[in-house]
Amino acid sequence: MQKIQSDYKDKGAIVVMVNTDVEIYKVGPYLKKNPASATVVLSDGKTETSYGLQGIPLNFIIDRDGVIRFRKVGFGPGGEEELRAVIDALLGESTKPASGKTGEKEE
Repeated sequence: MQKIQSDYKDKGAIVVMVNTDVEIYKVGPYLKKNPASATVVLSDGKTETSYGLQGIPLNFIIDRDGVIRFRKVGFGPGGEEELRAVIDALLGESTKPASGKTGEKEE
């Protein structure tokens, strides 16, 4: 995720990593030894409920309008490549038209 943040930061993509570990006291020392270029936040327990967390890692890609456009649970083949493909596709979409809805082309 750090590499994705580094590669896409100049294109407007932001990586946020949410730590849901109950042993939050371990996060600070870990980040001190392993600095993160992506934003790291600690869950207050509401994140898991709000986003239906069911397993880790859980990757979401959320578009400019706050809509979840991709969700993947666990480790699997093609992980980073799949994330990059979705990010590239979303970055290629035009920004929200003044009149209306994202994803709809005017004719």
